[in-house]
Amino acid sequence: MNELFQKIYKNVFLKNKIFGYLGSQRKGYYLYSNSVIYHQYDDLQLHDIINTRNKVILLEKLNRYKSLFNNSNSNNSNSDNNRERSFTYYQDWLDYNSNSNKKKIDIEGLKGIFKDDNEIDSFLNDLYQLFLNENRNSLEYFPDLVFRTFGYTNKRRKIMGFNKTFSTHSKSGTLNTDLTRLFDTRYGALKNIQFRCYSLFIDDPFFLENKDRFRSLDFWNDNDFVYGLLKDYCTCCNSINSNGNNNNNNKLELFKWILSVSSFFNYDLYVQKYGSKGVSFTMMFGYKVVVYKDVEEMEQVPFIKSGFFLLEVFQYLSSFYPNLFNESVILELVMHQMIKIEDYQIAKAFVEYWPKQGGKFEHYPLESIFVISTHSSDMRLFELLRTHFPQYQVRNILSTRANIEHFLLHNPGIFEYYDLFSTTLPSDVDPFEIYKMIKPANTMSNNIILEAVKRGRIDFLEHCIDRIVTSLPLTGGKKTFMMCAYSYGHWNILDYLYKLWYSGANNGGNTLESDEMYKSLLYQSMSKYDLHNSIVFYNSIKDVNYQRQTTSALIVDVYMLLSSTTSRKEKDIVIEMVKFLKDACKQHNIHQLDSTNKPMVLQDIEYIRQQQFIVFRNTPSILDLFRESMVLGELNETKLALSLMTNDQHQRLTGSITSLIIAYLNQHRKPKLKVILYLFDRFQSTLAPHTFDLLAKICYIAMEFKNHHLIDILLHQTKIRLFKPVSPQHDHEMLCHNHHYLSVAPFKCDHFKNLVKRLHINTNKDAYQNKNTIVPDKDVILDFNITHQHNSFNKRQNYYI
Repeated sequence: MNELFQKIYKNVFLKNKIFGYLGSQRKGYYLYSNSVIYHQYDDLQLHDIINTRNKVILLEKLNRYKSLFNNSNSNNSNSDNNRERSFTYYQDWLDYNSNSNKKKIDIEGLKGIFKDDNEIDSFLNDLYQLFLNENRNSLEYFPDLVFRTFGYTNKRRKIMGFNKTFSTHSKSGTLNTDLTRLFDTRYGALKNIQFRCYSLFIDDPFFLENKDRFRSLDFWNDNDFVYGLLKDYCTCCNSINSNGNNNNNNKLELFKWILSVSSFFNYDLYVQKYGSKGVSFTMMFGYKVVVYKDVEEMEQVPFIKSGFFLLEVFQYLSSFYPNLFNESVILELVMHQMIKIEDYQIAKAFVEYWPKQGGKFEHYPLESIFVISTHSSDMRLFELLRTHFPQYQVRNILSTRANIEHFLLHNPGIFEYYDLFSTTLPSDVDPFEIYKMIKPANTMSNNIILEAVKRGRIDFLEHCIDRIVTSLPLTGGKKTFMMCAYSYGHWNILDYLYKLWYSGANNGGNTLESDEMYKSLLYQSMSKYDLHNSIVFYNSIKDVNYQRQTTSALIVDVYMLLSSTTSRKEKDIVIEMVKFLKDACKQHNIHQLDSTNKPMVLQDIEYIRQQQFIVFRNTPSILDLFRESMVLGELNETKLALSLMTNDQHQRLTGSITSLIIAYLNQHRKPKLKVILYLFDRFQSTLAPHTFDLLAKICYIAMEFKNHHLIDILLHQTKIRLFKPVSPQHDHEMLCHNHHYLSVAPFKCDHFKNLVKRLHINTNKDAYQNKNTIVPDKDVILDFNITHQHNSFNKRQNYYI
């Protein structure tokens, strides 16, 4: 079966027929899927083939594109690769879109589809050589993405011309498995690489097995390693001396290991290397640790950033480097507005130590300056903080019922600083009961009441009924609460709130307010593909004029929803909504729309034309969309726009196609050529009478913008021809013509200069003696300033779509 598939796939004719058939039903209501318009195989651009996550399609498309620049067999019309190809080879051309975040090259999804490093590097090399070399300045994000996806090697660094420092570890906290190559001589010594966050890999088995070899690398830093180690230690375990789990023991052993092997910490190793002058030692975990005398800079002090992570380190710093340690404490306070302490013994030692500090440190009293933050659940630490620090933050306050009860008793106001709903509380703790204890019912915030709606807590709503009935409506949030109740499926709360706010005397007979609420619910139900309730909410709108206005807006918006569907089930539901709204438009006799949008025009243009809608603004015509497709380089949209044009529109386009092509090329320094090549193929009979004049203008533009691709095409360095040669003589005549007009253009281009030296084109100079450069008309502006796909149409019309 696989062999048969490969044979069919390699047959260009059969493959195109299959792809064409598969897409034959993707039009009208089914044109979009997940906001993307259907592509045929020949329409795919670079970002499209990468997004397929299909190696066969990816490599085939890249190879076809590469083959365009091999002109040796361009006249072999019987080859399988050339069969079903036009003389412009638009089917095989690929553009790189450097101006759109939506078209950004995202290769993370390709991880795993390549078998080995050679395939990965070949793909990356093609990507850079064919597309990215000229766009390096806009691709600063890309090397880092490549290294994290496929691994870091010297070869990849060279392919991408990467000369900056690369952080070796991903945010996930796992060691990049390709770092096993650090010790594989086949890959050579890695350069331009460093560890930026040691705490991300200190538990990794590969590191633990090879820690001495890691430390031998030139990008290792002992002091930074200790900081990462101890920071992770105290955060996860609160105390290095308590908790006997394996991770804690591993970190303790790592700390002892670094004390034993680093001459920066180990006194005996330091003396062997530098002598004993200017140093002494103290004992820590059975090792002699260096004490440096006459140190003036914090960076020279061991463990300087780790003073609050480990009691022994705190004692070491406060005993031997009190001034520099105090400076580091103040610096931490200034930079982060708090000091993090996770261990009771360290906090106790700090409370005893700091008041004894004199000089300028007297201006930083514990009671008024320091804010202490902790993740600990140690009740002794809580009592210490409450006694000595009016300002403190307990990050773990909600982790246990005991913690919560402690602070409800001693400091209930602290809960004002916490969102009880964004943290997973113990199963036996009810956040709403806490709020009842710390806040009067009439002061409950909108967010708390909204959370009660989300969780279906009608009992809490009844507790806050005065607030809900009186002050909450004044904030203008009633519709939000109603929509929330519907969205979470709490119909009892929806009914409860409706009776409080909208029914009878409570609403003062204001039907408009309830109609606005039902309109909001209608949009909400449509976005949830809830057809039944969409109809119910629509019919609940009482005011006829308001319902008519709503219908006029919905008939446009529903097509945007239709375009965003991701499954056949969603699509079928929205189609029923479309049909319902069309009937509603008919009942209300609607023939005027405030606006339309691109999805409406492309999915149902016949309906717009049949209804003869008068549209007042934001109305993209088919010609607008055609021009937009050129700018975006989206061939599928170009073909679609052409298929939807009326005869009159097609005639207008045909009559201006020459000016349109020149205007586009003249206004874009890096144009997308795929659509342009297609237009030369599609409108060849119209363009052919202007062959040499049009080529001369394109030569001028290519030299002005130094467009290497256009120059290559014009000098026949690719298989591509903008005009189909009728004979070898005609082909050579066009080459000589292009060479002349490229040469006489008043611009310098090294790429052209180098090509001419190599090609030795024999041009009849007498034939071009009086033929000077032809300058394209700069005044031809055809509304190409399109920057956004849906709402940037500059040309407007009232009725002609």
